[in-house]
Amino acid sequence: MDKYIQDASRVEREIEEMCRTSCDLPEPVTVPDTKVNFPAWRAMDRSRQASEVWGGQSLLARAIGQVKRQQPDTRPFLRQLEVIESYLRSIREILRGHNAQRAAGL
Repeated sequence: MDKYIQDASRVEREIEEMCRTSCDLPEPVTVPDTKVNFPAWRAMDRSRQASEVWGGQSLLARAIGQVKRQQPDTRPFLRQLEVIESYLRSIREILRGHNAQRAAGL
């Protein structure tokens, strides 16, 4: 998971850089908070951690879909979104492989 956290941070920085000049979206998009309070995280039981991750995954996947519909022709930006979607698929597989079940409604 550390690798995915590092990769996600890198992609987040790249998107922030791109968006300084060309990310005017016609509608607001809600994304999960990317900051992690590791002491609080470690204190959570496994089912709560899984619920938090699944919830963030779901919110991020919806946000990516919204952005893709709003900016279908922005190639470099779309490439970054595709990279994020790939990370999301990988993380979902890791969660499933560890029996970290999806919370109800996610």
